[in-house]
Amino acid sequence: MLSQRLFARADAPVCGVRDLSPLVATLHLPELTVVDVREPEELTGALGHIPGAVNVPLSTLLTTTLGWERAAPLLIVCRSGGRSARGARALGQEGFSALFNLAGGMLAWDANGLPRLRDPHDTTQSLMALLGLAFVAAYDGEVEQGVGALNAVCRRDGVEAQDGLLTGLAEAVATFEARALAADDPARGYSRLLRLGLARVGRAV
Repeated sequence: MLSQRLFARADAPVCGVRDLSPLVATLHLPELTVVDVREPEELTGALGHIPGAVNVPLSTLLTTTLGWERAAPLLIVCRSGGRSARGARALGQEGFSALFNLAGGMLAWDANGLPRLRDPHDTTQSLMALLGLAFVAAYDGEVEQGVGALNAVCRRDGVEAQDGLLTGLAEAVATFEARALAADDPARGYSRLLRLGLARVGRAV
């Protein structure tokens, strides 16, 4: 079931489709089916793809989704957001009622350092991705969840958290959270603060 927070964080619907920023989409991935409408070879390129995404090229989107539940919440993804917006609108005309478009596509997802899969697997990028997720979680005050996520990826990829990385992360998360909450609009400067926080733990975005 979709949370009301997802609808509150999404842009107002245009032609039945709501845009989601990458950071908001990350917070709500468990609620969404990610449908990547790029061609298969694009999913293994430099931008990779969102873990768990279903690849349905735009040219086959309507035929592939014929038997899908019309109320299923779908996040439609492409490289920059153009193809996915067209695909989402087409699905809306077919009766789908919970459609979200990833604003800026995989280019924006990559720019925010969020989790993606690509060939060959890049361990450093995985670590960066989970650092990003930690700060996204911190936006809702979930500091322990963010640190736990970082620990999990370190164990999975065999990356040692050295040089006080976790301590630095906790300090940066606290700083980020305080600044976000102190702003008139907590969402203002979100990406900039994320980058500042990551810089504090010595990792460039």
